Amino acid sequence: MKYIALLASVVALSACSSIQPTTPHFERVDRPPLGNEVTVNIGDTVVAKGKRYTFKGIHLISPLTKSSGITLGYDIPAQKMPAVYEDEKYTYYSAQRMMQKDLMLGAMPSAGGICISKDSPTEILVYVQAGHCVWNVTDEALIEPTTVVSETSPGFVQELIYNGRVDDFVKFLYREFAQDIARPAFSQEVQYDLDDGPIVGFKDARIEIISATNTELTYKVIQTFPDIE
Repeated sequence: MKYIALLASVVALSACSSIQPTTPHFERVDRPPLGNEVTVNIGDTVVAKGKRYTFKGIHLISPLTKSSGITLGYDIPAQKMPAVYEDEKYTYYSAQRMMQKDLMLGAMPSAGGICISKDSPTEILVYVQAGHCVWNVTDEALIEPTTVVSETSPGFVQELIYNGRVDDFVKFLYREFAQDIARPAFSQEVQYDLDDGPIVGFKDARIEIISATNTELTYKVIQTFPDIE
């Protein structure tokens, strides 16, 4: 049923020549600058390096439920939604999870999402096929703008995240984000003894710890991760 719904969206898209797919934005990630003194909280990124492709997106903060008559309705859970299509009037944000409800058939996955008017950002509707914005949800939708990383375009980002201090040990989480199917995500927890010195790191990244508590880290990046081509 989900395949049929997706196929219907593709057919509708091809029939409306004014509707165009959006192109993800390429950006290089490289922060913070070398040698700068930086303070972060526990859970914050200490070093990040790589490249990624992102879409303009929206964050649906609370679940959205709508009924269109006696038999048909839908549920869209809270989620981040990328802008995948646009035409002269609307930008179409695709829901990764959306359920269509029918009294006879029950609930089933559905393609679609939220469309927002380019001329009037408060005009917010739900669509089940690109080009067909059908249900006005302006009063019910709690939405804020965001950025959504592409799940299909190739990209790779390395991060070192501060995980707190216990006695003389500082803890970090190393993560890799890969947006191509061939390379899955990876994470590893590491910790360092401050008695061994203020310079710590993982792989090629090196940082100098100035002060560390269980809530905050002040440091300088001496060497970051290598460039990704």
